Amino acid sequence: MELMSRVERHKGKQGKESVVLPLVGVGMVWITMLFFLIRYLQIPESLAFRQTLQISLFFCSILFLALYLLSFIFVSTKNFAHEDKVTRVNHYIVILWVLCLTYHFILWLSNGSLLSYYYYGGLAVTWGVLLLTLLHFYYYFLFVRTERKAQSMANRIEIRRQSYESMRRILMMYQLVHELMKRDAEVRQMLRWNHFDVKMERVVWEMEPYIHATSFTKEELDHLSGIEAWMDNLLVIIEQHPLHHDLYKKLEA
Repeated sequence: MELMSRVERHKGKQGKESVVLPLVGVGMVWITMLFFLIRYLQIPESLAFRQTLQISLFFCSILFLALYLLSFIFVSTKNFAHEDKVTRVNHYIVILWVLCLTYHFILWLSNGSLLSYYYYGGLAVTWGVLLLTLLHFYYYFLFVRTERKAQSMANRIEIRRQSYESMRRILMMYQLVHELMKRDAEVRQMLRWNHFDVKMERVVWEMEPYIHATSFTKEELDHLSGIEAWMDNLLVIIEQHPLHHDLYKKLEA
């Protein structure tokens, strides 16, 4: 229990770091951009330029908001093994984009009569909301990558489980057929006459390299499934004998 609690605390700490560090990085990029914006960018006092700037930022805000909504509406239709809030539209980002485009529309209506700092603020707000939007996409792609890794691991575990189950059934059927050959001369003669005994030894021999394996590919699972199917068919043939019509009951017992 103590070990599990340590593992969970470690995972929780890693999860918090993966969320906080990109957010801090985005904050530093935004502050740096704001510094260069105020220090090196001069917004002309021309009415035409300021109105063109604001209407351009207004339509850019609408475009970014539309692309954001369409992207995550499409993403929300996908099926994930684990639901997460990063796969859905973030309402705070939508509200910020609406406030942003409203701000630019108001500045456009002001006819350039406001101080330059309002226009710097408009650029800073748009840049900040855009960074938050890109950050949401970053968290989404990070989630998708983690989800794919988890799904791949689950698939490998399931393939391994199915492979071990196939080998278990093959060995049980092999042992059952051998016991029947020792006790029943008719079964032994039938198998030898059709060379089923030789083929059975060969297919079981093909399974030997997998006995000590710890991981399996889909092709190896298919190979084991083919051997299991062949042994199943052999039991069906033997089951036609009047004295051995309950073979599968013995196998499942």
